[in-house]
Amino acid sequence: MVNSAHADRVQAAKRNTAPAIKKLFPEGLSRVRQIYFRAFKQEKVLELWAGSKRGGSLRLVKSYRIAGMSGGPGPKRMKGDKQVPEGVYSIDRFNPLSRFHLSLGINYPNASDRARTTAADPGHDIFIHGNKVSIGCLAMTDAVIEEIYVIANSVRRHGAIRVDIFPFRMDVKFNPPKAHAELWSELQAVFLAFENGKVVPRVKISGDGRYVVLPERIRERTTSQGTSHRRSATSSS
Repeated sequence: MVNSAHADRVQAAKRNTAPAIKKLFPEGLSRVRQIYFRAFKQEKVLELWAGSKRGGSLRLVKSYRIAGMSGGPGPKRMKGDKQVPEGVYSIDRFNPLSRFHLSLGINYPNASDRARTTAADPGHDIFIHGNKVSIGCLAMTDAVIEEIYVIANSVRRHGAIRVDIFPFRMDVKFNPPKAHAELWSELQAVFLAFENGKVVPRVKISGDGRYVVLPERIRERTTSQGTSHRRSATSSS
């Protein structure tokens, strides 16, 4: 019964979104190997980026309006604070039977959140979902979550799907509250690293919870003549 309900809801989403997704990916969704989400809390925007090669340059596919979101600037640090997290995350589960139509789980709390909180319970169950209303999550309209879910579900087999959540677009100078200064400086480095080349930066979480953008990885490639060359490339985490 559950599997039938699962299939029915996902299949309905595929039918509903097929025309729009065909326009977004004229070459075919099957050719997409990587997608990347960037959320901007102040602007209430969720961006979808995609590319045909993992670790390669991505293009902006679409910017979605976030329909519902609680809290304000600053990270989530404890259960019940109503804050939307800020940081570098990934999708860790797909829920086709969500109470909020469809949902994509975010791996909050990650190692950074756990290291930085002083609360006994930092909270959990943060999602991108439908139904337009939420406390602590990114709520979209049902039509939007169907489109996002179908795309992500198609690409998930190719590897992790990154979701970076920023307080705002970090290409401007800002004077953060002292409590957020270190985190926001780290997130700005992540933001700017992606802006430079549109390649998802590799990010390490240090023992004390800091986000550290790693340098470009050196890869080898072989020409048709068999000569080995080295080049710089940045891969996603």
